[in-house]
Amino acid sequence: MGSDVVKELFNLGRPPLLAAPMAGITDDAYRRIIASTGVDLTFTQMVSAEGLSRGTRKSMAMLEEGRGLSPWAVQLFGGRPQTMAKAAALAEDAGYQLVDINMGCPVPKVYKKGAGAALLEDVDRAFAVAQAVVSATSLPVSAKLRLGPTVDNATAFAIVPGLRELGFAFITVHARYSDQGYYQPADWEMLSALKRHLGDFRIVGNGDVLAPEDGSRMLAETGVDGIMVGRGMLGNPWIFSALRTELSGAGELPRPTPRQRVELIRKHLRLMVDVAGERVAIRDFRKHLVWYLRAFPGAASLRERAVKVKKVGEVEEILEEYVAKAEDGGED
Repeated sequence: MGSDVVKELFNLGRPPLLAAPMAGITDDAYRRIIASTGVDLTFTQMVSAEGLSRGTRKSMAMLEEGRGLSPWAVQLFGGRPQTMAKAAALAEDAGYQLVDINMGCPVPKVYKKGAGAALLEDVDRAFAVAQAVVSATSLPVSAKLRLGPTVDNATAFAIVPGLRELGFAFITVHARYSDQGYYQPADWEMLSALKRHLGDFRIVGNGDVLAPEDGSRMLAETGVDGIMVGRGMLGNPWIFSALRTELSGAGELPRPTPRQRVELIRKHLRLMVDVAGERVAIRDFRKHLVWYLRAFPGAASLRERAVKVKKVGEVEEILEEYVAKAEDGGED
C-alpha cells in the first residue's frame, strides 16, 4: 500500500506539493486544514523515536495525529539505529503509509541527541540509522536533510547516493546548511547540482518557496521532482491551491476574500478546540492568528491583541473586526 502511495504521489501529471513537518505547527488540526487547500502530502510533527520506544504519552499521541488523512506519513527523529528501527515498526503497526527520517533539524535539543542535523556530520551513523529503518519496515522510507553542516562541508552529496542505494523512495532537501538556521537565502544552485548528481532519483526541493511563482522558479532552476513548502504556508494555507494553479499554467488563482479567510480560520480553531479544549487550543492558536493577520497591512492593532487572546469569543471579535476593516478597504 505504501509503495502505491509514492507511485501515485509522483504520477499526478505535475510535481507533487508537500507540506514540511514543523514542530508546533503541523499538528492534527493544521494538517487537516492544508489537506483541504490542495497539498498532496503532509507529515506529522517530528516524533521522537526515543519517546515512542518508551511509550511516552506525548510521543504516542503525536503518532495518532492525522489519522484518516491519506497519505498518512510520519517523520521520526533519533540518533540510535535500534531505537529508530523500533519506532519505524511502531509506525507501520499504527497504519502509516510512509516513514520519513529527519536528518536536517538544527534545533539544539535535537542536535545534542545525535539526531536531525547531527547526522549530517556523521555519515556512517546516518547510514546506520537509515539501514535500520529500512530493515525494520516494509513501508517506503524517505528522508529530509540539509545540504550539509556548513557551506564548506556539503555532506548531502555523500549521504544521498547511499540512501538511494538503500532503496529510499525519495529525499527532500532543504537547500540551506545546518549553521544557517532558517533565514539565510536558500542555495538553489547547490540544490540543482545535487539533483544533477543524483540523476533520475527523486528529489523534493525545500527552501524559499513563499509564493506560487517561487515554486515555478524552483522547478525551472533546479529540476527537482517536487516542492515542499515550510514557512510559506504559515498563515497562508491557500498557497497550495495557488501553487497547483500556477503549475498547471492556468494563471493566477484569485486570492481568498476576507470572509473566505475567516471561514477557514474559524475551522482551524474549532479543530484545535475539539482536540485540546479551549484553554490549550487558544494558547497554541495565538501564533497562527498572528500569521493569518500578517498579510493584512491594516491589522497591526489586531495582531497586538491576537497574542493575548484567552477565549474563543476574543478571537471571534478580532475576526469580525478584520472582516470589517478589510471590506472597508484596509486590505491590499
